[in-house]
Amino acid sequence: MISCKDIKEEEPDSSSSATQAKKAHPAIELVRRKVGLEKQLESIIAKADLSGQTQIKKAEAKAREADQHFLAVQNQHPQLQKLLKKAARLRGRYSPTNSAQNAKTTAMMQEINTEIFKISSTLPELQAARNAQAQARKAIHNTRRQLADKIPRAKAILEELSEIDTKLAAQRPQS
Repeated sequence: MISCKDIKEEEPDSSSSATQAKKAHPAIELVRRKVGLEKQLESIIAKADLSGQTQIKKAEAKAREADQHFLAVQNQHPQLQKLLKKAARLRGRYSPTNSAQNAKTTAMMQEINTEIFKISSTLPELQAARNAQAQARKAIHNTRRQLADKIPRAKAILEELSEIDTKLAAQRPQS
């Protein structure tokens, strides 16, 4: 009688030269690791029964309000309304078979997005709304970090994330 072990083919060695040639840049590997750790951290915090969960919910609600306010302010500006409608029409023109048309559409979308950015950067109410969004996101981040400090496993992940941030900062080109 032949067992499955006898029939099983040898798995390729992960340290082979072919695999090593395909390895990504070290910074990319660090970013991937960081994203994975942040997901783990978020999961651990969500599963933990901590009193700070209400703080996170409040911060997330504030972030949603900031997003809605930003969109409302953006949609009230007449020039931006026109550009956003034009962008929506262009998005509908995408054709999986017509690459020349898609290239033209992409170029037009880039022009529209550039124009939207230029107008948005001159409007103080939009800048204030964008700042409110950033502050709300930072509040969520800080609250999660505070809660993570109370959980030993999460604390270890925080330390590893800190090490990754340090390594990434060291790899950035100095300006």
